[in-house]
Amino acid sequence: MTFNTVEEVIAEIQKYQKTPSWVITARKKHVYLNALVTGKDFNKVLITQFEKLESSDRAIARDKYSKDIRDLVARIKEAVINVFTASGGTNKNDIANKVHRERFDEAMTNFKGQKSIKHYLSENYFQLLDVDPNGLIFVEYRGEEDIYPTYKSINDIRYYKSNGQLTEVVIFEPTDEMTSSNTPFKEWRVVDDKKDWRIKQVGLDFTEIEEKTFEHPFGMPPAIILSEKEIIGEEVRVPTINDITNLLEFYAIDSSIQTIYKKQNGFPITYRYVQTCRNCKGTGKTGAGDNEKACSRCDGGAKSKDVTDIIEIETPRDKDDPVLANDLAGFISPDLATITMHDEQMTKFEDRADATYWGTRRVAEGTNETATGRFIDVQPVINKLSYLSNRVEWVHNQLGYFVENYINGGPVEKTAIQFTYGKRFIIESADTILDKYNEAVKAGSNVTILDKLLDEYLLAKYQNNLTNLTVAQNKRKVEPYVHNSEQDVFDRYGADESYKKVIFPKWWNIVDHSKDLMQLQSDWDAYVVANPKPEDKTVSN
Repeated sequence: MTFNTVEEVIAEIQKYQKTPSWVITARKKHVYLNALVTGKDFNKVLITQFEKLESSDRAIARDKYSKDIRDLVARIKEAVINVFTASGGTNKNDIANKVHRERFDEAMTNFKGQKSIKHYLSENYFQLLDVDPNGLIFVEYRGEEDIYPTYKSINDIRYYKSNGQLTEVVIFEPTDEMTSSNTPFKEWRVVDDKKDWRIKQVGLDFTEIEEKTFEHPFGMPPAIILSEKEIIGEEVRVPTINDITNLLEFYAIDSSIQTIYKKQNGFPITYRYVQTCRNCKGTGKTGAGDNEKACSRCDGGAKSKDVTDIIEIETPRDKDDPVLANDLAGFISPDLATITMHDEQMTKFEDRADATYWGTRRVAEGTNETATGRFIDVQPVINKLSYLSNRVEWVHNQLGYFVENYINGGPVEKTAIQFTYGKRFIIESADTILDKYNEAVKAGSNVTILDKLLDEYLLAKYQNNLTNLTVAQNKRKVEPYVHNSEQDVFDRYGADESYKKVIFPKWWNIVDHSKDLMQLQSDWDAYVVANPKPEDKTVSN
């Protein structure tokens, strides 16, 4: 959308003097999601009194002691980081102009706070999406050298017209300003396909702030709506956690009930039979005559006092008095069954939310009882990660397109950049994958399956050390009969071939691991020729 005159811009602003209902709904949703995901205003939003079920005093206590559930959301979404750490991605920059190409690379490397665009997205995108799905990533720039992304909350936006996940026009909330003569006015910002407009409103009068209005180079408003998922028939968008928000809310409320129950009932109740004060012998007084006074030890009560919380039971005086306790003192245990029931219920909520989000359940590892164990079926997880990866990959490319247009000074006819995210996700631990690999070897699985499992194991083991990963992968590709033991090779292919398995470790210990795969393979072939099997060398069965 392009406004040709300032009058058209003013007319658009006048249409939205009142905030649209869908924006109001989106703002309320933002507050709710923020409480669930980050804990902001958690008690205010979620811990409210149960009407007709809970007293005001108890509701106040529950509000005071309740804790937010950001840790639960973090556990459920922990595997999302695989979107950014998966191997196999590619970056393409075919910008013809060398200066522009280098400027583009520099801008993408230092996209925000000395962080690359991928680093920026890994830290911000999915959290922003889940707390404010209707908000924007908006690209700002200063001069010719400084372009950077900003997050625009739905609270900062009066209206935007969407086109998929992009926008045709954005109208920001007006800011309250003051003229040099101390006259208050509202300043509106409207961004269309060509211009960044600034409009001054005093009462019902609107005028353009010409010194702040400028043409931008992006070809469209440089904005990306955080979520692409819309509720059918509505303009409000939803987060990736939309299917589990009810479960998260139930978890939060039940957690608050459990917390207050433990504080009220989690301590043993101690009891004892009443004992006569030894100091006054049960009279409550000491001294005689004019010197008589209340016993200082029992304060005149005639019974032995104790500073702890304790229930005192009257001592039976004759055989007809009931015996309330068999021991002189003791305690009543807390209602452990109810506490255990609460704990089990919380675990079920967590497991259900986790399984709903990922499409599969997990099996606990060791003594772990929360939803952080091994996935039973990894395929639904791969499907989910692939979907999330495709979404953030699109955002990455669109931000790159904005940067490309900015450097070009206007929209390019055809983009020369392309970022592809890797899809080789590391979901299971290295030990788990190694167990699968060993089982596949024993089962005699085909080489394609074994190669895949071994590669996944190496990726999992060395995912944080690319140098060691490259070395390990090169070794796997050069080593002869990598999936077979020396005896297996001897039985299948004879002594000459099995001898290669014998000498490979010796060669690997002396070779330069920094060489590329082709050179390593050449060196190994030469080593085999130079070190033939001795005639008397045999390998026994």
